[in-house]
Amino acid sequence: MALGAEYEALLDRLVADLKQLVDPQTDQPAVARVAKTIEVFGCNPHPFLPDLFIEWQPGHVMSSVVHPRATLTQEKPEFYRPSDHCSQGFVAAAGPAIQPRGLLGEVNVLDLAPTFLELMHQPIPPQLKGKTIEAMMDCSERRGN
Repeated sequence: MALGAEYEALLDRLVADLKQLVDPQTDQPAVARVAKTIEVFGCNPHPFLPDLFIEWQPGHVMSSVVHPRATLTQEKPEFYRPSDHCSQGFVAAAGPAIQPRGLLGEVNVLDLAPTFLELMHQPIPPQLKGKTIEAMMDCSERRGN
């Protein structure tokens, strides 16, 4: 499925508008990063994913953000936990095909699916962008061994 020019133009406009938002408390950009799902996952628009992922600047609830054409306001959400959410996580794995070891360092989330498929001796679809995390693999359990 080819993406339409209108869809691409709308995403580009949304990205540009989001990048113009300013936090009036800090006079800094309100958005840290915007990513298009079609670029992150290398796929057509997905029916269960948003078209854009927006990473807001951390630190506090922004009760308003300022755009050159408008000011957007919101009430503080009832549920807000700024101190225990971050963009990093961890993965713990164990099993006969997994090499026992400690920390692997930084792992790309896109590498998890190919790694788990390899561990289950399943084909890795060519559209997956990630690669197998070799440091997790027990060479005696690899395919063909």
